[in-house]
Amino acid sequence: MRAYEKEHDWNEFYADKSRRLFNEAWQSCWHDHLEDGLPMYSHWGRIDDLGFEPPHELAPEVSRDNTPIKETMYRQTDATMDAERNEWARAQFGYEVCQCNYHVQPPGGIVFLHTDLHGPLSRLIKSENIRGSTLLKRCYVVNLTDWHPGQAWMMHDQSYQGWRKGDVMSLPWYVPHSTVNSHNTESAHRLVITGFIKA
Repeated sequence: MRAYEKEHDWNEFYADKSRRLFNEAWQSCWHDHLEDGLPMYSHWGRIDDLGFEPPHELAPEVSRDNTPIKETMYRQTDATMDAERNEWARAQFGYEVCQCNYHVQPPGGIVFLHTDLHGPLSRLIKSENIRGSTLLKRCYVVNLTDWHPGQAWMMHDQSYQGWRKGDVMSLPWYVPHSTVNSHNTESAHRLVITGFIKA
């Protein structure tokens, strides 16, 4: 059995304040993923009916201090896990529980390479006594604007570009990823959704 086929309990990851369990798990999954030559992402499909209002202020601690231009975002918090966009995402993708962030990446915006532990989602499944199996974890990116040259997601030796409004990309929970917008004038708008689908 490959590491990415094994079941892990997300609650155990979040309870471990050292992050050792999380780091060991995603690194093992990532190692086997690379060894098996699997794609970094996949095209899930398209969604045509998208009418979400963009955020207008910076959420705290979204961008690192050395980011050239800060990102604007409706960031999911513990108090907003029942927001309308979450209800939409649960119905659209079959989640039992999820968090749905609205990102706006302006020209010059960078999100550095990382893997996500998703604090609000982790706290919610703990409080609701939901066992967060990694085999049920799904991560989707819903593009709310058309792609422009200079905009990209980067995952190892592959990049995701050329999307149209409504295109949906998915990636495994353990794949390190980064994003950039080096277009001169156009921002990239997207929903970044992660959670646990119904068993």
